[in-house]
Amino acid sequence: MDRDTRRQDDSNARRLIEAGSNLAGTTGAATLGVIFGAGASGSASIGVVGAGVALASILREVGERLLGRREQMRVGGTAIFAARAYQERTTAGHHLRNDNWFEERPHGRSIAAEICEGTLLIAQREHEERKIEFYGYLLANISFEPSVDEYLANWLLQIADQLTWSQLVLLTVIGRKDEFTLPSIKIGDFDGDWTSWGLHRQLANLGYGQRDLIGVPRPVPKNKPAAGTFNIPQINLSLPDQELVNARAWLYPLMWLDRIPTADIELFIELLQTSNEAND
Repeated sequence: MDRDTRRQDDSNARRLIEAGSNLAGTTGAATLGVIFGAGASGSASIGVVGAGVALASILREVGERLLGRREQMRVGGTAIFAARAYQERTTAGHHLRNDNWFEERPHGRSIAAEICEGTLLIAQREHEERKIEFYGYLLANISFEPSVDEYLANWLLQIADQLTWSQLVLLTVIGRKDEFTLPSIKIGDFDGDWTSWGLHRQLANLGYGQRDLIGVPRPVPKNKPAAGTFNIPQINLSLPDQELVNARAWLYPLMWLDRIPTADIELFIELLQTSNEAND
């Protein structure tokens, strides 16, 4: 790549970051330092160099494409939130994974580059823009977790893409239930308006037999079941009894869903309480 082409590619990538600053509510200067290796002090944190190289490479590629104004904001915003998370975790003493995540493979692309591109493409077409922040966190946090291989990472991206903003908040309602009083309702048992119907359907979609991200853990049997017997556990749909199951291990912590604003959690609890009162 000649110098002029590289300069143009960098310009395209920086344009995305500047556009994303409008969505992220900050200037892009600090992000440019993390991604392109030149912050206010003249160099990026050593701990984020590998991640920054991968992200910069994909931003250059995406920057060449014809994107609408809001698409630029979403892509750039995701990069900004990812860069913030990289910086936050390295400042806290965490280290990027040291497996082959950032290494180029025989066909030339690292796993990190593929996951970066996948995340940014999902963000590009995401109409629920409140999810953009959490896409950035997911992208960054995967870079610190060697137990998340490329197959699991792609699955997590797919699930994050498919879940609505409401479902992310509902996951957080359950993840932080010790901090709030949840209404004594059963998932799917409602007699309210269409809002109530929608919330219950989205809760049900998170649970048993569908996404299995929430549920009530099965009790550990005291004795080993006799050979040839099969016990079907009772399905508990009580909202206060729900816990994060598979989501606790992966989606919830990697997306930093505990950072969803308390006001949103309280709003959804109020909506669920309203559906309960309508059912009484």
